[in-house]
Amino acid sequence: MAARSPGPRASEGRALSGIFGIVRRDGRPVDAAELERMRDAMAHRGPDGSNIWVDASAGMGQLMLCSTPESLHETLPWQDPESGLAITADARIDNREELAAALGISGVQPVPDSRFILEAYKRWGEACVERLLGAFAFAVWSSRERRMFCGRDQMGAAPFCYVDGDRFFAFASEPEALLHLPGISREPNENLIATIFLPAFENRHDERTWQRDVSALTPAHALVAEPSMPLRKRRYWAPAATGDAPYSSQAECQERFLQLFGQAVACRLRAPGHLATMMSGGVDSAGIAVMAQRLLAGQSARQLHAYSAVDDDREASIESRSIVSMVDRLGVVPHQVAVPSLSGPVGVDDLVDAAWRHAHPVDNMLLLPAMMCLAASRDGNRVMLEGASGDVTMKLPDRYPAVFLRRGQFIRAWKECAAASRNHVYLRGSSPLRLYAQNAWRAFAPPALRLARLRAKRGDVAAVIGASLLQPAFVERLQLAERLQEQYRDDEGAMLAAPLHSRGERSLLYILWGLAGYGRVAARYGVEVRDPWADLRVFEFFARAPAEHLVRSGWTKYVARTAFLAELEPGVLWRRDKEHLGWQFTRRLMHESRGLIERLMRDSLCTLQEYVRPGACRALYDRWAAAEDGAARDAVFELVTLMLWLQRTKSLS
Repeated sequence: MAARSPGPRASEGRALSGIFGIVRRDGRPVDAAELERMRDAMAHRGPDGSNIWVDASAGMGQLMLCSTPESLHETLPWQDPESGLAITADARIDNREELAAALGISGVQPVPDSRFILEAYKRWGEACVERLLGAFAFAVWSSRERRMFCGRDQMGAAPFCYVDGDRFFAFASEPEALLHLPGISREPNENLIATIFLPAFENRHDERTWQRDVSALTPAHALVAEPSMPLRKRRYWAPAATGDAPYSSQAECQERFLQLFGQAVACRLRAPGHLATMMSGGVDSAGIAVMAQRLLAGQSARQLHAYSAVDDDREASIESRSIVSMVDRLGVVPHQVAVPSLSGPVGVDDLVDAAWRHAHPVDNMLLLPAMMCLAASRDGNRVMLEGASGDVTMKLPDRYPAVFLRRGQFIRAWKECAAASRNHVYLRGSSPLRLYAQNAWRAFAPPALRLARLRAKRGDVAAVIGASLLQPAFVERLQLAERLQEQYRDDEGAMLAAPLHSRGERSLLYILWGLAGYGRVAARYGVEVRDPWADLRVFEFFARAPAEHLVRSGWTKYVARTAFLAELEPGVLWRRDKEHLGWQFTRRLMHESRGLIERLMRDSLCTLQEYVRPGACRALYDRWAAAEDGAARDAVFELVTLMLWLQRTKSLS
């Protein structure tokens, strides 16, 4: 049974597709009203319509956004009449040609990405996820076997949240949609609240979202839900063990990078109409824009629109000057928001609305991307390229010269330390001799001494917790001291076991956090964000590229900088700083919201008293109110965000 309903009004914006579904464990038929409540909670994801499909004790739904040319011809959920399999999917499959050859898919009609997934499942069963490349989250229901198979892409680009209980298993693209089901608590995940005020605590191995009862399917995982069986999950991909790829020269390494990065950008250009890109003044977003323009050359009907934040005084900001230079050199169509005045395609009211009406502990840290997505949406863009993962994907540990020392290349290591003191983004200004000594320690120090130094540098767990805003009773209830100590022990073991420039698993975690936050912010305003630096092929390239090709003469991201010499001026390519304008949005927001913040700190701080010490919080507020202290401002911003998020989620009907 399927039902189609119209999408929201155009003024409500557009978002990447949304999926949702239920499998009843108690054998009862699915209530379509429950599916409808999940659909309505994510209505912003369905500008091109929605569908609900029910098969006795299972049901699925789709909110449609046509963000690829093939999706214009797609209707989901869809049931294959031959096999009885039904699918719903939020997907962009990037290895379509490879799959078409393997699966025998051909014809003149455009084939939607969901059809590739379903055919792969028919051919390879649960192993199908190992053959897929791209951004995907999907569910396949077998009416014959009464089983639902779900999968999520390797990098976590597509969201997949779920709840699993005695009566039902349910999934949705957004965790808050699942709060509309019976019996699902609106209480927060207190472990994540602890991470706000205790940054040293990373809350590892917790798959739950910010909602206590809602989990997120970990990237590179698949699961099977059956009415009478426990949920079964498995990991189908992991980063390859670190081992340098054999490149005979810098030119060969760069050629391979350009090949893979070009493929990553090309896949993300598969969209109807014009394209947007989020352009900062760094090499990450510059590389995306350069490659996109190379690929779009000759396609006069498609333009690349660049959305940026620039300083009111452009000449005083190297970030702003770099953006202006890239616009001029690349021929993109510029759209610029000036800060702190908030003039341009978005204004102060938009900023206040983004932060407070949609308050979220992570998303509120992304006000600059939020404003760029809003501006792009107002211009009718459905897809925006962005490069937030570039820093993580391309980062080599600061102690990279230790690799040369371990090889016995002592002069080369010294030259790199001397160059890093001049050119390295994070090491510039350091003494070359000090850098050399630190790298020698990393390369040759006995494990026992390294552990002793790490423990001394890290400090006592009790002191770290005592310096936070957390309530002692909350710390004790969550056993944070014991868990932080266990995390430290895990870190010690990982430090001793890791190769000199290991990056895989930890980098993957940071990329996931970035993709999840950017994706939620973009979805709010109807834009699908695509990050080529988070492409699986690009990630694996940098994970295995030798250190000497990634950093040279102290320059980070060396292979990317030199790949775009022809298009970018030296002032952009060889920047040594990390200037960023995101803080300008937070400062302007706090200035505009003084009255609201004063009321919340006076009347609503009690909502946080089980987590934080009210007296310490008020002292921070007084410090910010008196002198606009930057550290105090950031702490008050986090407190106000948490208060408003708790109020919003607990009031959901």
